[in-house]
Amino acid sequence: MANGAAVAREPNAAPVLSPVEQGLARDAKQFLERGLTLKRRVDEAAPAQSFQRVFPLVRQFNPANSAYGFFDSVTIDGKPFPVIGNFQNMFFDRARAGERNERDQLREFVLRYFMRVSDFRLPEPWAETGRSGNSMWPKALSWCPEPKANREGFGFTQLMAKRRGSGAIERFPESAAHAVIDLREIGNRYDWLVTNVRIFDFSFRAAPVEGGPEIVLPLQEGSYLITSPEFITDDPENGRFGLGYAFIQSPPDGPIAWGPGQFRAAYEQIDFQLLPSGMIEVKMYFAADQPEKLASLELDPVAFATGALGLLTGGLVKPLLAPLESAYRSLSIPWPSVDPIYGFVDLANLVTFGLAAEHACISREQLYFRFLVQHFQQHFQTLSGALTTWRRVADWTDEGSLPEWVRSGAGV
Repeated sequence: MANGAAVAREPNAAPVLSPVEQGLARDAKQFLERGLTLKRRVDEAAPAQSFQRVFPLVRQFNPANSAYGFFDSVTIDGKPFPVIGNFQNMFFDRARAGERNERDQLREFVLRYFMRVSDFRLPEPWAETGRSGNSMWPKALSWCPEPKANREGFGFTQLMAKRRGSGAIERFPESAAHAVIDLREIGNRYDWLVTNVRIFDFSFRAAPVEGGPEIVLPLQEGSYLITSPEFITDDPENGRFGLGYAFIQSPPDGPIAWGPGQFRAAYEQIDFQLLPSGMIEVKMYFAADQPEKLASLELDPVAFATGALGLLTGGLVKPLLAPLESAYRSLSIPWPSVDPIYGFVDLANLVTFGLAAEHACISREQLYFRFLVQHFQQHFQTLSGALTTWRRVADWTDEGSLPEWVRSGAGV
C-alpha cells in the first residue's frame, strides 16, 4: 500500500474531543470491565454449559452447526446482575491450500480485515417505471421507487484509541474510519480501541395477536464498542484467531430502552479456528443484561398529537408546527413513561391469573427467547456474507493484490 494511504490511517495525537467522545473516553473503563466480567463468567461456564439455565435455540439438519441460549447471573458493582446470552458454533469453510498457508491467511483475514468487510449489500430489487419522485410531492404519499442500499451484517467504524504507555487518547481521521486497524496492535501499540457498529436489518418484533399488527422496535442505531487485549485471540499454533468487544451504553435517546446502544453490560466474542481436519469453524459468544424494560414511551399528549398530524399529512404540516414544538419543549414538562411491550405482557398475565404465560407463552422470558433467536439469525447472515468475501480473495497475506474496498473498508 502506498505510504500516503498508510499515514492517513494513523490516529491524530492530542485531538480536541467532542462531548460524545469525551463521554466515551470517560466511560470506557467501566463498560470494558463489565464486558470482561461477563466474558470471564462465560469462559468459565461454557465448556460444561454450567449456566443457571440452558436451552436450544435452533433445530437443524446439519450437525456442524449448533447453538444454545442461556440465563445466568454475575456480580457487577457488588450487585447480582441477571444475564441472557447465547453460543453459536458454525461451519465456515474448508481449507483451500496447505495448512500453514491457510492458517496465515485466516490470521490476516480475521485480525486485520474482518471488521472492515463484515457488512455486505444484498441485490437491490428495482422495477424501472420511467418516473422519479417529485420534490414537491411528499415522499410518504409516493409509490415511486427510490434507490435503497440493502445491507446486512455489521458495519464497523473506528473512532479513537488509547496509546499504550502514555495513556494519550488518539482520534482516527474520518478518512480512515472504515479501515479498522490491525487488531494485533491492541495490547502492543494501544491499550484499547473504541469503534462504532451499525447492525443492519435488525429490529425487535412482537405481535399481541398472532397474525395481527406488530409492535416493531428498530434496533438499528449505532452502538459504541471497546476492544482490549483480553478480547483478541491470536494463537497460530492452534490455528485460533478472533476478536471481541464490550458494549458502551449510550445516553437514552428515543423510545428504545434496551438493545444495541442501550445495554448496561454486554460483550461479544467471535473466534475462528482451523482444525486439523482442514475445516474452519467459528464460535461466537454473546451475553448481556436482562432488560429491565424494552421501550419507554413518554405519555406526552402534545407530542402524540403533532406526530399523528405529521403522519396523516405526509409531513406537510411539520414546518408549521416546528415553532410550537420548540416552545413546548422549552417547558420541559416531566410526563410519565410506559413500556408498551412489558405492559401488555404484565396486563395479559394479570387478567388471566398467569395463564397467558403458562398456556400461550406470553411472558418476558419468551421475549428473551425471541431476541436470542434473532441474534443467532443476524450472526448467521453476517458469517454467510463474510464467507463470500473470504473466498473472493486468493491471498489475504498479499496486501498489494487486495481490492481497494477491502483495504479501505469502504465497501462497494
